[in-house]
Amino acid sequence: MKAELEALMANASKRAEPATRPEPAPVVQERRLEPSAPPAARADPAPEQAAERASMILQALAANQTAQQSLNRARRKLDEDLFAA
Repeated sequence: MKAELEALMANASKRAEPATRPEPAPVVQERRLEPSAPPAARADPAPEQAAERASMILQALAANQTAQQSLNRARRKLDEDLFAA
């Protein structure tokens, strides 16, 4: 029985396919894209639009701060109520 197993193992190693190397990855060439519009056409929007956007951002920040202050007041009140009990 042992001889049969050894023979099978020897035959299996002979039948095994030789190890193949993985193919190297293809080389990717860097391409630079040409701009589709001249730089003047891609310029920033008008200063009025930028000011409007900045104003909207400031309003959102102020609203967020107000909401955060309200939550902090509510937490303090809950803490006071819990310690008072």
